[in-house]
Amino acid sequence: MFCCCNAEAQNKTSYVKLVGVLDESDPQYDEGFAGDCEVGGCTLIAPERVHMVGASKANILAGPATPFLVELDRGALTTPFGWRLDFLDKETLFVCGLVPEPTSVVNRYNMSAPAHRRIEEGDFIVSVNEIVRDSANMATILKEQVTVEVLVQRPLKFRVVVDKHGESVGLDVSFSLLGNNLLVEGIQEGAVRSRASDMRVGDRIVSICGVTGSSSALLRAMQEHDPLELECVRLAA
Repeated sequence: MFCCCNAEAQNKTSYVKLVGVLDESDPQYDEGFAGDCEVGGCTLIAPERVHMVGASKANILAGPATPFLVELDRGALTTPFGWRLDFLDKETLFVCGLVPEPTSVVNRYNMSAPAHRRIEEGDFIVSVNEIVRDSANMATILKEQVTVEVLVQRPLKFRVVVDKHGESVGLDVSFSLLGNNLLVEGIQEGAVRSRASDMRVGDRIVSICGVTGSSSALLRAMQEHDPLELECVRLAA
């Protein structure tokens, strides 16, 4: 863990703690991870926890739709589903992205499904074969089963504008090095607590001032921009 409260801290090497990401494209996917956190043979990618250092009211961009069930059959264990998932929050799987291959299992399903029932980047997987609130176990099932039934939930999307005014942002976040978001794990003293009560622990920051694509890019944008325009997603209650 490191603190981004000042320029000196921004140059320090961060402490790395292992949290899971299910990445079917990783060479170690079938071999498992040779560390303490192996889960069902899937690769566990090292995220980093950071105390970020300075919001106004949130603007709702999109509300969540009704959750929907999807049955996916990949035919063989060696066939990937065609998505990248993280389980940073321990209870759900978050869709970080879909592979561009049109013949992947997920993309074939999407081509046959109506728009409101397609799996999209940013969705939450809230259950796998009726297993809920256990993201590591859900990831194991996805690794070990040919046919799965997943419950998909669209996120609540909202925007927060943060003026630092010399303060810290005040967010403790975790992330995967292969992920595309920052998971809020704590809200400390700072601009967010004092001027953006809309934000909660469990929110995911997916864009900062138009910057998207990787967690490392989001971290840089968090440090460099003022004010901050944060686009976030949340699992609806």
